[in-house]
Amino acid sequence: MKGTLREKGVKGEDLAIEILKKEGYKIIERNYKCPFGEIDIIAKCGDSIAFVEVKRRDSKSFGTSLSAIDEKKKRKIVKSALYYLKTEK
Repeated sequence: MKGTLREKGVKGEDLAIEILKKEGYKIIERNYKCPFGEIDIIAKCGDSIAFVEVKRRDSKSFGTSLSAIDEKKKRKIVKSALYYLKTEK
């Protein structure tokens, strides 16, 4: 796929949103920013809220998308999600 990294990231997020909507989720936020970081997508289905980090790969030579999320990034996502729940709900 051609395009800048940002363009590829946006396309990956668009695809993730498409899948979430098909699964019955309503998109609440996209690229939510707070003092602790950013969450790509926040979506709701029933009483559940999903905090989604999108990682797109063109090739398996870069590793899996999951391997791109290290412990530091996981902590930032959790802190950002907790901040969202405390301030936005």
